[in-house]
Amino acid sequence: MKNPLKFQDILFTKMFKIVGLKYTEDFVKQKEWYKKHSWNIKQEQEFKNFFIKEYIKFFKSNKNTAELEFEWFNLGYGWVINDEK
Repeated sequence: MKNPLKFQDILFTKMFKIVGLKYTEDFVKQKEWYKKHSWNIKQEQEFKNFFIKEYIKFFKSNKNTAELEFEWFNLGYGWVINDEK
């Protein structure tokens, strides 16, 4: 079975890159780190597409499960949306 923490690192690396940051474990150890930056709807959609594709590949899953898992992940860790960006 593949390690979910490895998948988490893949996600965080992409998520940070989309907003112009470099992912570090120290950053995500801060309280409410996900509120310290934002992205626009287009950036969030880019990440969603990436998440679904990678989830299906990593976990040998289907699209419906990947979409549901994205919603949970994004709810807990997604950047705040700021459409003025």
